[in-house]
Amino acid sequence: MEKEAHGVYVVAMEKKKRPLMSTISFLVGKLCGQDETVKLALEMLEDIPEEKRGCAIKPFMAVVRALCRIKEVDKATKLLVKMIKDGPCSRGR
Repeated sequence: MEKEAHGVYVVAMEKKKRPLMSTISFLVGKLCGQDETVKLALEMLEDIPEEKRGCAIKPFMAVVRALCRIKEVDKATKLLVKMIKDGPCSRGR
């Protein structure tokens, strides 16, 4: 089911129909639940606009945990370093 939802997401992005951030976060979380779809979730993080990445803590952390679970620690470390470099959410300042 998650792979099919990811397929719908890909088609939407190709048609320049960006889903809501809450939808992306939900789908990333679901993709992280299965070992074989973690890399799809990792790819989806690249589609999150830079100005929203600092506020997208849940999907990023879901991917970090899933990468560690599937023994992709180097990728998890790189993603975590990128999160730290990008900085925290600036909302509410």
